[in-house]
Amino acid sequence: MIMLRCLLRRHIVQFADIEVVAEAGDGRTGVKLVLQHLPDVALVDVAMPMLNGIDAAKQIKESGVATRVLFVSCHTAADVVSLAIGAGGRGFVAKDCEPDQLERAIRAVADGAIYYSLCNGHATTSRQPGFTSGTPELSMREREVTQLLAEGLADKQVADELGLEITSARSIRSRIYEKLKIHNLAELTQYAIRERLIFVAHMQGDDATDIGFSQNSK
Repeated sequence: MIMLRCLLRRHIVQFADIEVVAEAGDGRTGVKLVLQHLPDVALVDVAMPMLNGIDAAKQIKESGVATRVLFVSCHTAADVVSLAIGAGGRGFVAKDCEPDQLERAIRAVADGAIYYSLCNGHATTSRQPGFTSGTPELSMREREVTQLLAEGLADKQVADELGLEITSARSIRSRIYEKLKIHNLAELTQYAIRERLIFVAHMQGDDATDIGFSQNSK
């Protein structure tokens, strides 16, 4: 993931009047940096540890800052793109796009336009088997806890990461299990994958995890 961020940075610094103001390797840190630096555009991957890009985009939008989110990801299935749009994303490009396309996307989103272009062709639906539209909706806090548990964090680690008492973290976990009618971590992880809170490739440690921020310095 560090190599990929470096590659994106090398491309972006070549674009006239655009600068990289901050970078982060996980979604939670990314949101904090957006609120700190207030860039014009945040480049966000959908697959990030600690807080996935979809929920990071929602938090950025709900914060009320003017920063616009441009998704840059290798996960370009139709349902993922749809989630990105629903989260407030103003653009979506594939990670293997050419530098000039990345530049066009950044400038378009910074100017208030919407830019969606998948270099590998049209997005195709790829919901995991077993998905049902009747799945109960989790709150943002419950989604955060679900992702952290599915990534292997223990209750104490979840509590520390979210600034909660351990009893609160355990209570939220119990509420999640009750809502989803599940009984163990394996079932919770299956849910997290199906609902795109985590991605299998991300859990296996590929370099799909990155978040970068660019600001038009005009």
